[in-house]
Amino acid sequence: MYLFGLKISMHLKSLTRNYEPDAKIINSIPFKLKTVALLWVLFGISFQNYATPLAATQQAEQLFASLDSRNTYLEDLTFENLTLLPVGIKKQMPDGKMLSIGIGSVNFYSDYAELLVFFRLQVPVSNNNSGLKVSSLFFAIDRVKFTKQSGFVGSFRAVLLGDNIISYNSWNLRFLGNPSPLTDDNPNLGNKTYIEIECGAFKSANIQAIITFPDNVLVPLDKTVFTPRTGQVSAALQATTQRGFNDFGGFVNFDSPFAIKGFEKVGFILQNIYFDFSDFETPVQAISTFPAGYVSRNAPPGDVQYKTWR
Repeated sequence: MYLFGLKISMHLKSLTRNYEPDAKIINSIPFKLKTVALLWVLFGISFQNYATPLAATQQAEQLFASLDSRNTYLEDLTFENLTLLPVGIKKQMPDGKMLSIGIGSVNFYSDYAELLVFFRLQVPVSNNNSGLKVSSLFFAIDRVKFTKQSGFVGSFRAVLLGDNIISYNSWNLRFLGNPSPLTDDNPNLGNKTYIEIECGAFKSANIQAIITFPDNVLVPLDKTVFTPRTGQVSAALQATTQRGFNDFGGFVNFDSPFAIKGFEKVGFILQNIYFDFSDFETPVQAISTFPAGYVSRNAPPGDVQYKTWR
């Protein structure tokens, strides 16, 4: 809080562990609310979950580890819940997966609070070479407004924390993120992977990623003489989704020519190739590229909307 021009940081661990005059009184909601309200109105107060600065990804990992171990997820987040951290909620996404939401820090003001909010999305991984079944993606946004009347105010975008590589057997998908949380108005947010939240629930996601193919499948070619060169073939992916990370599709662009392993004399330069990564349906963009009669020969009977995805 600010007192006579000096900023005083109040950490919840110190408040809850070092000051316990009467557990029954301290743990009562009215006492906590009255105490917080008095400090808040007089000076303003800032609650943080950790006493020392941590890398954003590490902070997110520790936050959700604490919430998981204590099972302190709430049905809904209220203004009163913000007085004791860590606190979190879970929301089901349109694709059926759970989005975990955790509050990292709180700054109280006269008629609202500003939150540092972390999100965790666990994505299933299909990799026969690893025992890993899910991979956690962490997102964050700073200075989100939260009011007693409305909860989360409006919609906002939370950026992916750092680049995250997910291996699918022989190829990799690297989601592009940012090392630290960004505010919603940051101009660099557009070229990062982020999720959009509206009324405290998942609305959509913007995916910026790099696909890397194994060198025993595709071979990169020199841009001038089109001869094989060292390295791996990669392509940029830009996609959007309104359901989740199990249901997205977008356009892929290769920035250099490549060949199929064993057929290096035939090179390819591909642009605007549609990438289908949906567990629910075949997108219209992909259907429109199929050869004539392909769908009628391969789609199951009655699948008039082409929901078959593999």
